[in-house]
Amino acid sequence: MLFKTISLTAVYATVAVAVIGTTQQPSSRTPSVPYPIRNLTWGQLNFIHTTDTHGWLPGHLLEPSFGADWGDLISFTQHARRLADEAGVDILVVDSGDRHDGNGLSDATSPKGELTERLFTKLDYDVVSIGNHELYQWQSTVQEYEIIAPAFGERYVVSNVDLLWKDKWTPIGNKYRRFETKNQKLKVVAFGFLFDFKGNNPRTKVTRCADAVKEDWFLEALSYEDTEVFVIASHIPVRVFPEMKIIINAIRRAHPLAIIQFMGGHSHVRDFAVVDDRSTALESGRFLETIGWLSIDKVNSKSLLPIPKFSRSYIDFNVRSLSIHTNTSLEKDEQDTIPFHTPEGQAVSKEIAKMRSDLELDTPYGCVPRNFLTSRAEYPGPDNLFSLLVEKILPNLIGTWVPVERSLNHPRYIIINTGSIRFDLFKGPYTLDTSYIISPFPNNWKYFPDVPLKFARKLLPELNKLPYIFASAEDGTNDQADLQSVYEANILRAPEQRYLSYNSLQASSPQQPAVGDKLQHDQRLKPGYVTYDDYGDDGDDTLHDPWPFVILPNAVQSEQNIPESADDDTKIDVVIYDFLLPFALSAFTKIGYPVNEWHSYGGLNTVQLLTNYVNETWPAKEVCKWDNGEFNVGAEHFLKTQGR
Repeated sequence: MLFKTISLTAVYATVAVAVIGTTQQPSSRTPSVPYPIRNLTWGQLNFIHTTDTHGWLPGHLLEPSFGADWGDLISFTQHARRLADEAGVDILVVDSGDRHDGNGLSDATSPKGELTERLFTKLDYDVVSIGNHELYQWQSTVQEYEIIAPAFGERYVVSNVDLLWKDKWTPIGNKYRRFETKNQKLKVVAFGFLFDFKGNNPRTKVTRCADAVKEDWFLEALSYEDTEVFVIASHIPVRVFPEMKIIINAIRRAHPLAIIQFMGGHSHVRDFAVVDDRSTALESGRFLETIGWLSIDKVNSKSLLPIPKFSRSYIDFNVRSLSIHTNTSLEKDEQDTIPFHTPEGQAVSKEIAKMRSDLELDTPYGCVPRNFLTSRAEYPGPDNLFSLLVEKILPNLIGTWVPVERSLNHPRYIIINTGSIRFDLFKGPYTLDTSYIISPFPNNWKYFPDVPLKFARKLLPELNKLPYIFASAEDGTNDQADLQSVYEANILRAPEQRYLSYNSLQASSPQQPAVGDKLQHDQRLKPGYVTYDDYGDDGDDTLHDPWPFVILPNAVQSEQNIPESADDDTKIDVVIYDFLLPFALSAFTKIGYPVNEWHSYGGLNTVQLLTNYVNETWPAKEVCKWDNGEFNVGAEHFLKTQGR
């Protein structure tokens, strides 16, 4: 069967849809202007892929391009399965883990993820695996074992993670899954691998991928000679990490002609890599900004010819894109219903809205007057969130474990790692939800008292040295803080920043070039993702004017009370997050100042300081206007528009 486009006949479709009603969250918006859309390509075997959702099931309330919610994704997958059945082809829905930490809906509950894990199970996945964020806290692991595993049964595939359950080491999921596709009757074996993670809680165990592929269960999975397709649902980036090649090579030795489709995650980027002429790897972004699409045609595991054909797309997660790709309407029909929205999808969208209301996530703290961005605005600069933090927010820190006078008057540096801030601060309402979105991490302040200035001033440059910023596969294999490894020190930065290699600045980069590099701008298009991968730059379903991408330092520093007369011997308090302690100790040793003393500093964390600043500087008024609508401060908070 040849590749074909089901949705539209033109190469691009410039779409203007009259949106009368949408089931996405009441406070979100759809893109307000027509925009060009690339069609999806269908093949014999097709994939819908999610990864690194991090609790963002309500979608992005202030970003119309990503404003759909989990209910809308359910509707999309149901329509896609129907289209596949009508065409006699197959579709598999796959998730690559990291469902915890990052959004108010997931993080405002105790324990975290109590609601989002259950919502996640409402989507009919074929293969689900695990991420490292399911292993930091024991309670998150328990949720996987007691909620996710029973809900998906044999479809929950975790090949190299065990948990200590009732004093016995037990696989958290199935080691592999063997099944036959519905329409094409393709024989499939699916695995679910996590990278060689070492930061897991002590009641879990991660087997190195290189060891797992030698175990009996893996050899058993390879023993089925009729297998035509191997699917690897992995929480492993599709570049840099050696684990991907280890797994694929082990399969390839036993099945030289089989299709091997690797579905990656963890580094929070859109990317697609070609491994060989029968194997590719897809990674589908972060935070439900992206739904990955991949198709394979000419599936053939018996002979060298014909060579399979692959196609990939990165779908902007909004109802307009989802409806276009499934040939469904967002206009009300004669029955007063909206064809795109299925009953199951609508029910989940309403459930999310009620959960958000019950958690009071729309509680307003202020109204931000403009955007403060992380990696889309030059640092330092007036539009960068880290500049706002360094200049306006961190100076307000008052330690609770030191005298107030020391916080107010003693010279100090405050250092935070850029990876502690996970998202942009957008123009518009600053709510309880915003505080969870900006940073999901509970960090405490530590300090080194009275460090001579000649050493204190060297700490930040040491943390930000080039080896900490760039990495290669040869430097290490995992995400844990082994300070002897250049690669592993990248944990200081956010995932989308962390896994840049020297090649990342070339045309094969999975993201746009950095600020200062030449960008091909088209002012007629809305800014957004423009992805460069092994197939070129036509993978994004929505044509965009490219966002800039700024390479951030590992850490930033705020300075207070430094006298003009300061000299090398001036005593400085160096205040850091507890997370940074091992990195700071190592850096001090390298600059010739071994430290044996540090203490708790106390005080509000960065997001709490930011929330207070917003509340005092930009207080919530009766109506908060932003680019896509209005925010009403009152009982219902957000306007419910467009017939919802």
